[in-house]
Amino acid sequence: MKLKTKITLGYLTILVFLLAVGVYSVININKLDSAAGNILKANLYTLQLGKRMISSLDKMAAAKQQLVYTDLTPEVYRQEIKEGIAVFEKGLLGERNNITEPGERELVSEIAEGFQSYELLLLDDTIGREVYNAGLLPRYRMLRDQLDQMLSMNMDAMVAKSDKAQRLAEQTRFYNLIALTVALLLTLVFLLTVPNTVTNPINRLIKSIQAASHKDFTQRLPVQGRNEFSRVAKVYNSMLKKLQEYEFSNLNEIMTEKRRI
Repeated sequence: MKLKTKITLGYLTILVFLLAVGVYSVININKLDSAAGNILKANLYTLQLGKRMISSLDKMAAAKQQLVYTDLTPEVYRQEIKEGIAVFEKGLLGERNNITEPGERELVSEIAEGFQSYELLLLDDTIGREVYNAGLLPRYRMLRDQLDQMLSMNMDAMVAKSDKAQRLAEQTRFYNLIALTVALLLTLVFLLTVPNTVTNPINRLIKSIQAASHKDFTQRLPVQGRNEFSRVAKVYNSMLKKLQEYEFSNLNEIMTEKRRI
């Protein structure tokens, strides 16, 4: 493999690894954003709807109590009940379209069924204290408990999703740290090996040239692989061989001349 190819592959390896780390980080950041968005959009919206429904339920219960025990006029009572029912049913419709947690759909169905019977008692402005205490008040308390359960369910889900997002953030930091450490080690290995790949053959060439300057043509360069230094080594070794042959030929001529003399 050519030296240029080795260096290029080394740089590409580090680049690809760093790119993979970046992509992994972006994906996990998007997951964190998605988790945070789910917490804010779905569960928080349910909490808002639930609080509105509880508020309207309490106002209607208070109006009914005033009608039964005080001198609240039926006209004012009907207006308050009409407004309260509209707010409650709007919240109930929004919650039916915002189911996110296991068991929430069944709970919302129970709330809807309970409110239907409760609504009939609210619309009857002629009931007395006995019906109020025995029929309407228990239904109000049951609806209140169910709405509190719905809020608790979504609050617990928010906590669970927040914990999950926190774990994902910690996991992302951990893996990013590992990936950056590996990238740093690869860079160090690359920086330590590539210079030696270049300098070692050059040092061997210098030593061989120095030896050749003293007419020692035996220190040949090793031919390894198919890179640029291998081609240089082949040409240089061939040159040393010719110089050695030339030197040997000159030596023979000198010895022949001496014998003649």
